[in-house]
Amino acid sequence: MRYLFVFILALHTISTFAQKEKEVQANYSMELPRNLTMEQLEQRCIEQARLKAIGDAFGYTLSETTVDNTQEGNSGLNNSFAVLTKTNVQGEWLRDKSEPILKWEAINETLKLTASVHGVIREFPKTGKSAIEIHLSNDSKMTNSVTQFKDEQDLFATFRSSSKGKLSVFYVDHFSNEVYRLIPSATNNDLNSVDVLSDKVYELFQTTSPFPENKSIPSLYLPLPEGKDIQLDELVFVYSLSDIRKPSLSYNSGAKMYFMSYSEFEAWKTKSVQSNPEAVVKSIGITIVK
Repeated sequence: MRYLFVFILALHTISTFAQKEKEVQANYSMELPRNLTMEQLEQRCIEQARLKAIGDAFGYTLSETTVDNTQEGNSGLNNSFAVLTKTNVQGEWLRDKSEPILKWEAINETLKLTASVHGVIREFPKTGKSAIEIHLSNDSKMTNSVTQFKDEQDLFATFRSSSKGKLSVFYVDHFSNEVYRLIPSATNNDLNSVDVLSDKVYELFQTTSPFPENKSIPSLYLPLPEGKDIQLDELVFVYSLSDIRKPSLSYNSGAKMYFMSYSEFEAWKTKSVQSNPEAVVKSIGITIVK
């Protein structure tokens, strides 16, 4: 009887998780700006179409972050504050059911792109999902919040979570279609993740690592690929209450980092989230310009 009860409970749990998945379709259109290539706009338009599909299905929320811009002038310190508003969707894109469809149109002197996506999404749990807060900056003192960086500039970040848990960080290079694991770094590649405490701000990619188990984390240097004027990449944070097994990685001796292909990363990410419903994956788009 006990084994039957456990079996029924397991089936109920699997059924509960399966109900959170939903098949969706969405379209999103964008005009080609002068500072982007057609390939870069296609990537961005697909991402926006996926976000629209999730938002239409599960809704949106607004979050505000106050950035303190303190500058020293002739008359002393000038304090100004800016409020950054971000729109967040209440779910995540799990996988494509079919390849995205891209349609270009010439309207007067403007090129318009429409991306059509078809895939499977999942709603975030109403409770039990930890909140994470991430800020990026080009200043080691974190005096600003930016996602656009100049060629050969360093990126700095802060991370904070509402619960004690495990963290790993990846860099998605869309030029090479490779994904590099930044945290844990190559010196501690045996680690699946690093430990984070609740409500503690962790400063990342600084001179000193905030993680005792991973004391050597290199700075994050952002060069443009040769011949490119602009590059769109991603920084992906994977956070969970329990440890998530690290993906299979290869070593790049030139970069001195471990990496995997983008398709392998997407497969690992999807599998990890499916097996860890409390996991939070947050991707932040990064633009590098001359």
